[in-house]
Amino acid sequence: MANDILQLHNTQVERDVLAACITDENIYSAVRHLVSEDMFADADSRKLFSIIVQIEKDGKIPYLAEVAMRFISSGGDVNTFISSDHFSFSVTLQKIELLRSIAMKRNLYVLCAKGMSLATDPTAGAEDFQKLFSSLSETASGDEGNIQYFSDTIQTLQNDVADRMNGKEESGIMTGLHVFDVRYGLHQGDLVIIAGRTSQGKTTLATTIARNMAFDKVPAVFYSLEMGSKQLAARILSKDSGIPSSRILYDRLTDGEYSRFYDTSSVMAGLPIYFDEKSKTSFEKICVSIRAMVRKFGIKVVFVDYLQILVNSAQGSSREAMLGDITREFKRIAVECNVCMVVLSQLSRSQDNTEPVLSNLRGSGQIEEAADMVVFVYRPEVYGIERWDDGKPTSGTAKIIIAKGRNIGLAKEVVSFDGNLTSFSDFSGTVIVEEKKDDSPWNKTEQGSLPF
Repeated sequence: MANDILQLHNTQVERDVLAACITDENIYSAVRHLVSEDMFADADSRKLFSIIVQIEKDGKIPYLAEVAMRFISSGGDVNTFISSDHFSFSVTLQKIELLRSIAMKRNLYVLCAKGMSLATDPTAGAEDFQKLFSSLSETASGDEGNIQYFSDTIQTLQNDVADRMNGKEESGIMTGLHVFDVRYGLHQGDLVIIAGRTSQGKTTLATTIARNMAFDKVPAVFYSLEMGSKQLAARILSKDSGIPSSRILYDRLTDGEYSRFYDTSSVMAGLPIYFDEKSKTSFEKICVSIRAMVRKFGIKVVFVDYLQILVNSAQGSSREAMLGDITREFKRIAVECNVCMVVLSQLSRSQDNTEPVLSNLRGSGQIEEAADMVVFVYRPEVYGIERWDDGKPTSGTAKIIIAKGRNIGLAKEVVSFDGNLTSFSDFSGTVIVEEKKDDSPWNKTEQGSLPF
């Protein structure tokens, strides 16, 4: 029996899986959450995996060069992990499942051996056997150890409701804007799409929300494929400094402006807002970076600006299919990492100056299906429309339209828009509000179908 456990490993498969992860970023981002330390019995494989974990803890992406350098410095031979064969995602997934099965057998073997030892130990008590049986049950059930019973979930829900009744807990992440916060704010685990035509203020809405959240100590990270971190920071500072972001970026400030800018930027420098400039070049790198940022900084909200650029930079199947794949993966990341994913999206180019609707989304079916909330930004003054339907001026205002709101319903609300200081705020005049139930097909549950 002592020799049997030596057979409960497959060194070549372990090395194949690790080789695929460190040489193919796409495979790594797709399977990383499926791989754990107990899958590796080979000493070099465990050492290499521990290096990957440490690089992730450092907030970096475990590229081949970085992994190889650290592995070699620890006395390892990285060539044993570099294969001439290129394994596809599906083959790598099969190898991971094989390692998972072997790891389970190893764990069962150790526990059974412990049971034999307990059976012959006169000092062993009932508590020792109960712990053993519990460990055996968890090992045999595999992923079922993560299952929650309905009664446990109900208890958690009761505690949450009681906390809110006592004012101890917010319903969601507050945005500082009434249209969202009156509907419980934004939520971790949700995918929120902010969409609009050109020059409507999508990025400004995102930076406004990030700024408001940061003052409530909610950590957020930006991946902007259009703007650099300095441009985004200038937009965030603009409102509080009272200086247009364009002047912060490009003009020589007056002494008074410089004083305001310096004081404001010094105060706001400690806000938990992060930018990852190096990882925004591809969808796969963004996915890897999000997981690393969550581990390192406790990120709760992720902003991606914007969806169509990611699709244009991707390669493979049709544009419509890629839109679906990317939005569904963002939704999976939101759930897996327990973050709110806020993804900006362009609307189809059109001469139409009316309020946008869901069908205006590029690849609307794919995006709408994956999203928990779809928000449109509409500024009629961009089209020369000077009055709202009730006669009030459109200047300095915009309408926020919640066109899909899973669990919160639909809404339209006019807000103030300051293009000079690149910010949104609640409307100071009479608020124009429309509300109704969300009856989109993705929120309906019919026999034989799912809402998502």
